[in-house]
Amino acid sequence: MKTTIHLFSNRVLLIAILAFTTLNAIAQEGGAAESSTSANHTTTTTTTTGPDMSAWYMNPIAWVIGAVVLLLLIIAIARSGKRTVSDTEVSRTTTTTTTIKED
Repeated sequence: MKTTIHLFSNRVLLIAILAFTTLNAIAQEGGAAESSTSANHTTTTTTTTGPDMSAWYMNPIAWVIGAVVLLLLIIAIARSGKRTVSDTEVSRTTTTTTTIKED
């Protein structure tokens, strides 16, 4: 039982770490920077735009693919924890000794 709990907690921790790093990578903000140089002066302009309406999270296909991947991940974790009969084979040997005394 302790082994099962330990394996499950390791998998949950791995999923949490992967989710955190993925969200961290997605959440990086990037602004468009323009730079121009002439003989007399250097001009650097940084512009930040509003939300992009064509972002990936606005696309319904992205949500469907994400749901399918999440479902497959849950199924894989649930099936890996199950044990089959061949994995938990139990054998038992019983020896009895009877002594009969004649009077």
